[in-house]
Amino acid sequence: MAWVPTKCLSEHRWKHSVEFGGKFINLTAVARETGLSHGYVSRALAGKRGLGLKNAEKLSVALGMSIEALSAAIATRKTLLDSQKRPPSLPPLTEGW
Repeated sequence: MAWVPTKCLSEHRWKHSVEFGGKFINLTAVARETGLSHGYVSRALAGKRGLGLKNAEKLSVALGMSIEALSAAIATRKTLLDSQKRPPSLPPLTEGW
């Protein structure tokens, strides 16, 4: 099994953590461990940003998972986040417009 930086993983949700692949991961620690920006890591793991092989390798090592498992977890998280999106609510119309 690959070495996994324990500071990236947690049993509990914290301020900068998200549930990903059945674990809670600290986005700040993952960003620091990989040398990628916090925003990039957040968008990549949410499926909002494409990953090149080099960055996918960095993330998979930091999270202790294969690139295939990383890809599957990103797809699962993207589907979950997309299902939670709600259309923006519009303010009520007022007379006189």
